[in-house]
Amino acid sequence: MSDADHRAAVRFLDGEDVAALGPAGAVRAIVDALRGGLDPATDAPRAAVGLAHGQFLLMPSESAAAAGVKIATVAPGNPDRGLPRIQATYLLFERDTLVLRAVLDGTALTTLRTPAVSVAAVLPRLPDRPLRVAVLGAGPQATGHVATFAAVRPLAAVTHLVRDPSRTRCTRCGSVPTRPTRLSTTPTSSSARPRPAPRCSTRPCCALTPW
Repeated sequence: MSDADHRAAVRFLDGEDVAALGPAGAVRAIVDALRGGLDPATDAPRAAVGLAHGQFLLMPSESAAAAGVKIATVAPGNPDRGLPRIQATYLLFERDTLVLRAVLDGTALTTLRTPAVSVAAVLPRLPDRPLRVAVLGAGPQATGHVATFAAVRPLAAVTHLVRDPSRTRCTRCGSVPTRPTRLSTTPTSSSARPRPAPRCSTRPCCALTPW
């Protein structure tokens, strides 16, 4: 295969492409990889490389099928520029030739993978019934964990514990609490009693209650 053919064979997967796997698919991929012999403890050490305006964070890994590295950049000054403080890209290579095969949106990959690892770790011990889930925060990782639990079990109730309610908007009804708040998303069903809540156009609805 020529160099041009190698370059043409590289796939570019943006955030939508990565998210298309879905939480359930991500959990299955983690479980299958671990059952197939992948041992993250044997990966090469992660490394931080200092730069003039931040850092590179290098996170390499290798399996029987491929090798890859996530490169995250940390730029402390970016928020003042209206840019993300942390950005990431994942490079996937053939294991034997180390030919580049895919470039993935690393931020979307982390958002999908991290909760999938959490859920895969506890999956054998999850009861076979609707779950009541509490998460700290309401950012991408918090909502990602909720979505991933919901992909493997029905949810009876979800509670987001937030420190600064003025920065938190309910993803169900769009309301913003005005005091320290436990932000709950409670499915309306016979097995769960929703707390009193503002009217929402969707179900399950959002309930805002003080701690």
